[in-house]
Amino acid sequence: MAKLINNFEKVIQILAPLNMGYLLDSISEGYTNVDVYVNDETNPTVALIVEESSYYFCGDDDNEQILHDIIDFFKDDVLKGRKRENSDWAKIFYTSEKWRTLLSKRLRKLQPVTYERVLLYHDLGILPTILSAHDDIQFTEINQTIFDKGLENTKLLKDEIIKMWGSVDTFLRDGIGFCAIKDNELISWSTTRYKSKSKCGIGVRTISKYQRKGIATALCNHVLHECKKQNLHTYWDSWKTNSPSVSIAKKNGFKEDFTYEVFLIK
Repeated sequence: MAKLINNFEKVIQILAPLNMGYLLDSISEGYTNVDVYVNDETNPTVALIVEESSYYFCGDDDNEQILHDIIDFFKDDVLKGRKRENSDWAKIFYTSEKWRTLLSKRLRKLQPVTYERVLLYHDLGILPTILSAHDDIQFTEINQTIFDKGLENTKLLKDEIIKMWGSVDTFLRDGIGFCAIKDNELISWSTTRYKSKSKCGIGVRTISKYQRKGIATALCNHVLHECKKQNLHTYWDSWKTNSPSVSIAKKNGFKEDFTYEVFLIK
């Protein structure tokens, strides 16, 4: 299996059935780093995209053995060679029912579990303004000062940003983020990821004891207003069973685009 270092445009059409244009734009424009493996560097028909703990199987070929080979390469080389934290499941995305069937069979010993995800979209045409009801909580943009204050949970924020952006400096240069602070503690943060010139994804995390208080909803609203200033169409990708996450998105005006299935492997 060949690793495609340059010429990402060669696999754009192969990846199109993922229906994740915001992710593909972020990769092709150099904001998101991935490893791309193909069956043929000159004329690829099948590709495996590796991005952190997410793996995307794309394309097709009349010779089904090629699909078998790339699955075995993933199982025997890529998966074993990558260090994942104990809580970090491997998420496997695929572009067709054919891939789903083959992955299910050839990864059977790894006991893949199927879960549904939902992708939501916001064109920011009509954007509500959502204010927090908590006067003792400060909402502020994530900048270098936040990292220098020594607030509790700063390491959690920093680790998440490095995982998504590669470094804090890259995020501070290209990303958008807001956080909620109570006393000397970071209690919630919302950041963009998979950014490109015209699109981005948004995520949020709230410390458990502060969840279900409307903090995350108001915090994401700050990020959305900044995205609108920068003319970024926004996406929200969530587990379908994560009703609090989906609710936060919908309260901010996101609309469901489509649902899809992934495999999870521990």
